[in-house]
Amino acid sequence: MDMTTTAFDALRGIDVSLLVPLTGSPTHLGHMSVANRASEALQDIGAIVKGIFFCLASEEYAQSKASTDRVNLTLKEREEILQCNIDDAKECGFFQNIQVTYYGPETRTGHTGQYDKLQKEFPAHKVLLAAGADLQARMKTHWSRRPGFLAVVVNRGEQTGTNEANCLVVSGQPELGQVSSSKIQKDANQGKEIEGMGQRAKHLFQTIVQQSKSSKILSNGAQTQVTQKPASCALM
Repeated sequence: MDMTTTAFDALRGIDVSLLVPLTGSPTHLGHMSVANRASEALQDIGAIVKGIFFCLASEEYAQSKASTDRVNLTLKEREEILQCNIDDAKECGFFQNIQVTYYGPETRTGHTGQYDKLQKEFPAHKVLLAAGADLQARMKTHWSRRPGFLAVVVNRGEQTGTNEANCLVVSGQPELGQVSSSKIQKDANQGKEIEGMGQRAKHLFQTIVQQSKSSKILSNGAQTQVTQKPASCALM
């Protein structure tokens, strides 16, 4: 572990909760691994992990990342895939004896607002952020100046650039380190085998992808008929 231990040593014997913010388009076992590794790291230093709380980006934020070469998941679809991933991860042995909860979508205050809300809801717990690769680059801008803020940063191989005393940096699981939502979307779009998702989550995502493709085919067919009709009428 690459860290200054003082702030985290104080967590020994203390009840803590982890907030795990995700965009989730889609979520995958790499995200589950970040949460699991963060909880293990805290348990290793003697903290008592009482709960893991996942939150998803707002519909507005997710749509701002929309692209024509990927399936743009609705909030409901992202929530359902997240729950499947949680169930799949538990079957892989993650989250032993820890309550795992979906804490809802982010509001206009983003994941900082979710963090504050969770801390108010559980005043007897110390709430920490669990951050993976997607959130690491924004750590300094959004979080580092917040009083008492602590984060567990799960490094998937590259340098995190995060070495402040309020960040505990741990290594992720190598076999899940290169899993990404973008790659899953790309593989699904090209009809390739999807890796990094459990069976429930993968089946649900593949179903959504197929429904989306079928919808586009029907839509394109309807548009073709509409554009061809005036031409045939003109020949009459």
